[in-house]
Amino acid sequence: MKYFIFLTKEEAEQKNLEIYNSLNINPVGVNAATGQSQPDAQQTLGWDIVQQLTDGRWYISSPDETGEEIPEELFVKVKFPV
Repeated sequence: MKYFIFLTKEEAEQKNLEIYNSLNINPVGVNAATGQSQPDAQQTLGWDIVQQLTDGRWYISSPDETGEEIPEELFVKVKFPV
């Protein structure tokens, strides 16, 4: 998978919105079980979730093969209680 990497969260959020708008994603919520429109459901507000790397930079996934790879050690590891 490829990613777009940014120095600031604001830059990542801007690119996220640009990708979202270019893909013409329908923001209306959809019931996952039925596939039916559900206007009161949470709307899609962006292409991806902007996340921070361990080196302080910010990233979003690329919708295609543009962008760059991120070394595994730069991803924040989330530990869940057992």
